[in-house]
Amino acid sequence: MSSRIHIVTAPKATFCDAYIINALSKVWRDQGYEVSIGAVDRLSADINLLHVDQTWIKEDQLPKNPDNRMLLNGGVRDISKRSFSELILKRDSNYDGPVIVKTDANSGGEPELRSSRWGFLKKGRRKLAKLIPWTLIHDIPRGRYPIMDSVEQVPQWVWDRKDLIVEKLVTEKEGDYFVSRQWIFFLASVSIVKKCSRSIQ
Repeated sequence: MSSRIHIVTAPKATFCDAYIINALSKVWRDQGYEVSIGAVDRLSADINLLHVDQTWIKEDQLPKNPDNRMLLNGGVRDISKRSFSELILKRDSNYDGPVIVKTDANSGGEPELRSSRWGFLKKGRRKLAKLIPWTLIHDIPRGRYPIMDSVEQVPQWVWDRKDLIVEKLVTEKEGDYFVSRQWIFFLASVSIVKKCSRSIQ
């Protein structure tokens, strides 16, 4: 009997085809593993992988795990930029260089807006910020992170917002385009994961 892998999502979550985990799932199935996807109340698969599309995950949102099943990413429940970024600036930071304004939440905070009661209003304002200067709308444009030449150009209201951060812009440029270098990796074989200590959790 093949080992079973379950990808744990949030309830009613839409599993996007663009997720890299989809490509990995196909590889695992080709290797003979049974792969399932969805929200569960209790972990029962041999290997479980937390894949909840939001920035913060509360402890009580995790499935029950009375059998001490392996839950990869189970300990990664805060991926906000404030939790790891070493590039964040303050209003009085002694930094002379270009800066970028971002949301503290991952992916522009879009996952959190989808679950917010008044999220549709903020989405509308962000769409409007593409047509009217975002500095007047008092919000960043949807799908974009504004770039400025210096800390001094950042509006005061940005510094006052807890959901926004200002970072040093250290991205490379090639011509008129910014370059993003990414290293995406995962263990090549699930059989290796099975031998890992449960301290991965």
